[in-house]
Amino acid sequence: MFTSRRYVLLLESSGEAYHPVHDLLKQHACPVYVACSTAQAVARIDQSLPYLMILAGGHQDWSPGLVHDLRERVHSAEVTIVALTELGELRHAPSEDYPDLDGFLVKPLSDEVLTSVLESALVKTDF
Repeated sequence: MFTSRRYVLLLESSGEAYHPVHDLLKQHACPVYVACSTAQAVARIDQSLPYLMILAGGHQDWSPGLVHDLRERVHSAEVTIVALTELGELRHAPSEDYPDLDGFLVKPLSDEVLTSVLESALVKTDF
């Protein structure tokens, strides 16, 4: 189902290298690149575009400016960008403040929700 030409980019700026979402993605046999900084994420994007970007951490880790910069970097509406957050943090990060995000994922993330997001992101890229 998933091809190695495209991958999922997991940006985890807090340094939590083995995020639970990473484990779920591995169960789906998704090629995953974990970036621990914005610089690492940008370097990887410059090499090849992901079909899905997951911004993990709190809303302070993915400011509207960062999200906008990432959206501009991918130069494509085909790349799905979502933020992974706690339910309570959504009050501090209203969706209208993040027009460049395609959506929010709420922890704990279920396999069914992740599967739906992966499939949607792949359809969006016309695979």
